[in-house]
Amino acid sequence: MLKLGQQPIIFTDLDGTLLDHNDYSIDAVEPLLKKLVHLSVDVIPTTSKTFAELQFIMPQLGLTTPFIVENGAAVFIPKFKPKAKTATTLINQPEGTESIQDYWCKSFTQPRSHWLPYIEQAKRQFDGCFSLMTEMSATEVAELTGLTEEEAQRALQRDYSEPISWHGSVEQEQCFIEFMQQCGATVLKGGRFLHIGGCAQKGIAMEWLMNVYQKDLLQQEDLLQRAGQQKDWFSIALGDSGNDISMLELADIAVRIRSEHHDFPILSREEGVIDSDSYGPTGWAECIQRILSLE
Repeated sequence: MLKLGQQPIIFTDLDGTLLDHNDYSIDAVEPLLKKLVHLSVDVIPTTSKTFAELQFIMPQLGLTTPFIVENGAAVFIPKFKPKAKTATTLINQPEGTESIQDYWCKSFTQPRSHWLPYIEQAKRQFDGCFSLMTEMSATEVAELTGLTEEEAQRALQRDYSEPISWHGSVEQEQCFIEFMQQCGATVLKGGRFLHIGGCAQKGIAMEWLMNVYQKDLLQQEDLLQRAGQQKDWFSIALGDSGNDISMLELADIAVRIRSEHHDFPILSREEGVIDSDSYGPTGWAECIQRILSLE
């Protein structure tokens, strides 16, 4: 489906998409991920998960690429040239980023602490209707999500957003969302939680990172032209939930992954949309193989 000279970059949700919804397994995609690394196709996890979680998950996935955390709140780009093959290696620090450990970080929204006073107001107005993830113990989070307690502890290390578990009615949920929006917050529905944060979107972070790739490519233009390797970056986004809609709308190809727990996310676009036949990571592998003609 790609034209000659196009270099794909894959932006992918994790839970329920690249990772199995129930046990977070990557068995169905592991061989394909290794093939993509070998082909220098960058896979960019774009997720509601935290920086602490991604630091642990990236080596498990065999990836040394940038990644996007907390529903687009921040992009983290490795500073140093990775040992594994990637589509490009950055020459300079991207504009607007700060140094955090071994990464350049671009933040798009306020820190989590900004939203806590508004969430406290909502607690009084919607008494008993929701629970904050960060007020749960690691054991409680593990029971709710299927994570191990160690994994749950990393999930609790949030920098930008507050996931909540909703217990009230659908009508109350809508009123809560409207209340938080009036406070300036964005509310995104994930596979398990409502996510309260700033105006961060996976699509905005994806577009920013695509521009970084393009600028880096231009800096290497002479070298690439001499080597006959000039590329046209092409974005593929994969997701299964409402918090994936913004990147699915903006990507060159949008892939909706079938879920056993909810319907496909509803998109405005009609062209360039692919729906998987299989669920979760099996559907992920099915669609990527089809798009990149890797079968």
